[in-house]
Amino acid sequence: MPTSSPNASQRASSERTANVLLTDQPMAQLVDQPMEQLVEQPMEQPMEQPMEQPMEQPAEAPGGSPPYQWLDVPFFAPATPEIALAGQIAPEQMASIKSAGFASVINNRPDFEGGPQQPSSEAMRRAAEASGLRYVHQPVVSSSMTRADAERFHQLLGELPKPVLAFCRTGTRCAHLLRG
Repeated sequence: MPTSSPNASQRASSERTANVLLTDQPMAQLVDQPMEQLVEQPMEQPMEQPMEQPMEQPAEAPGGSPPYQWLDVPFFAPATPEIALAGQIAPEQMASIKSAGFASVINNRPDFEGGPQQPSSEAMRRAAEASGLRYVHQPVVSSSMTRADAERFHQLLGELPKPVLAFCRTGTRCAHLLRG
């Protein structure tokens, strides 16, 4: 595929996304909103040339190549070479998470915040441990996230075997904890 510089609409979309990440809105208004709702406006026009193949994994995570593989889980996003974020995962996905190279999982969702269909932390822990993953449940309520929550998240990241996959409903809450 020939290399080209981003067209104007791609740059504008990227800039809008970057602005969302640097917004002054209260955190409670941003946490756990799907990315589509965080972007202020849709792209004015589609890309001029479609990609030859869909992008299955990033060439490089911010900060270098990750020691883990791309996961087919909701909202998967490499954050650093040792940390990735995701939306809600299922217990039956733990084996593929381990196969992708992850050593630990942090669950930032309170039990049943999404209703009875959300897997419990205990079910997630059993599945993670059965797959050979370290598992920590650090429930964080989106609307009342604190500095202490972010500090605990960073403490866990420092203690757990790497790489770490952190998840919540959409991955946004984990991103805020990581930035915290």
